[in-house]
Amino acid sequence: IADLQKVVEVEPNFIAAYLYLGNAYYAIDNQAEAQKNYDSAKTIEGKLNPQDEHGYYAQGIAALNQSLPAKKYFSKAAAIASGNNNFSLSLKLASSNYEN
Repeated sequence: IADLQKVVEVEPNFIAAYLYLGNAYYAIDNQAEAQKNYDSAKTIEGKLNPQDEHGYYAQGIAALNQSLPAKKYFSKAAAIASGNNNFSLSLKLASSNYEN
C-alpha cells in the first residue's frame, strides 16, 4: 500500500495504481479507502492507456470487489495481454472464470 501511495503521488493520473491500491485496501477489509481509490480511478478513467492490460485487469478486480460486471474488463485485458506477449497475464485470465 505504501509503495502504491508513492506511485499515485508521483504519477497522479496512473489509473492502474489507484485500482491496485483500491484492491489492496479491499483485501485488508478497509472498504472506505478502497472505495476512495476506486472513485479516484473512475475520475481519470477516460485517460486509461488503451494498450495497458494491467489497467484493464485492475479494473476487472475492482469491479468484482464492488459486485459490478467485470467480464468486459478481463476480456479486454486478455486480448491486449496476448497482443503484448504478456503470457503470464494471458494464462492467468484464460485459466480463471470471471463470469459476471
